[in-house]
Amino acid sequence: MVNPLVSPNLLVTIDDQEIAIAGFKRMRQIANASGIIAGPEYPPGPQVQTNARILEYLKQTVAPLYYASHACAIGKQDNSHAVVDSHAKVFGLRLVDLSMFPLLPPGQPQASVYPDDDTLMLFAADMLVEKIADDILKGM
Repeated sequence: MVNPLVSPNLLVTIDDQEIAIAGFKRMRQIANASGIIAGPEYPPGPQVQTNARILEYLKQTVAPLYYASHACAIGKQDNSHAVVDSHAKVFGLRLVDLSMFPLLPPGQPQASVYPDDDTLMLFAADMLVEKIADDILKGM
């Protein structure tokens, strides 16, 4: 069996690359202006100045840091992009997790997972109780 390759496609699009380079340059500018850096710059170092060199450095060092959210489209089963319906059902399974949120909450996404997991679990439990009650009433 071959293990699947999981790639978040970081820095693949031109827009992502341009935003990352601009962010890198801005952080460098802030650090230099505010005296945060005491001594020589930590890698990549001041010799890395061109967009191409900065992008090369970023591609070698960037990594996902936070929980992925809004990775599962909500919709009807006949929608080829949807994987979860409005009742948190992944067309045969139940999904109780932040990946089904349609929008990224402000701040650190993981902070939203903890309180929302309880809410989603209660929501899922209520739906499960409803389903069991329906099945009992229908005679399964």
